[in-house]
Amino acid sequence: MVIVALHLTTRMYTITLFASLLISAFVAIAVKKSHESDECIPCANHQRTFVMIKPDAVQRELIGELITRFERKGLHLVAMKFLKPDEKLVREHYAETKDKNYFDKLIEYITSGPVVAMVWEGHQVVHTVRTMIGGQPQWLTPLNSGYSKMSSMRYASPGTIRGDYVHKGDKNVIHASDSLEAAQREIALWFDPQDLVCWKAANCDWI
Repeated sequence: MVIVALHLTTRMYTITLFASLLISAFVAIAVKKSHESDECIPCANHQRTFVMIKPDAVQRELIGELITRFERKGLHLVAMKFLKPDEKLVREHYAETKDKNYFDKLIEYITSGPVVAMVWEGHQVVHTVRTMIGGQPQWLTPLNSGYSKMSSMRYASPGTIRGDYVHKGDKNVIHASDSLEAAQREIALWFDPQDLVCWKAANCDWI
């Protein structure tokens, strides 16, 4: 009887161990499939770009209007944060212009208040967003030429963001990466990888 009981106990232990291993295997498969379902599935041929709504646009409460423009264009948002950037971050962001005579004023301007940092995704998104933003207002004639400021300023085209919202050249509302390389650098500067939300927009096949 003792031998039979011992044999049954050993057999039950073996069955229990096998069942535990089988359950563990099923759990591992389920977790793997769950992770696979969370993988980034972007629309075909899409790129990403960095966009920053600057302090003047934030103070003028243009955030919603500017985001709406990008959404209506068919772009979709991958990441966004609202923050007051410190000087170190802004200097690194604009490092390529550090030798320009306006650099210090630019740093003062961007750090003067909160900004909205964003990552947008879409087809040819770098070119698309830059086109939507419009050019930077520029002086066409020297200030001492006798012409008024109004007549000597070249404004961005009407219909663009800067054409519609920029009133003075020293505050231009918004920034966007000017190349894929710049976009990658700026996204990495402002966001950690886990900040980017990978998702497939329902309208991918309709745009």
